[in-house]
Amino acid sequence: MRRYDLEQLGYCRSCLNEVYGLHLKRDNVQISYCMNHCKRCGKVKNIVVDVSSAKRVRLFMVRKDHVAGKAVV
Repeated sequence: MRRYDLEQLGYCRSCLNEVYGLHLKRDNVQISYCMNHCKRCGKVKNIVVDVSSAKRVRLFMVRKDHVAGKAVV
């Protein structure tokens, strides 16, 4: 998943963890400069705009399975 895709998704870190079964910590993500509404939970939070390379691979694999309608890894 590219940085642009994460920005368009507009999720906070907790929603990314919940939806895609990840365990992202603050050290694993870059957040937007300004707080914004999360497109999933609707709360005003820091939106994830990038993920560290080690976690990005896992996010890409999970996202591909999620879009294809398969069970989340």
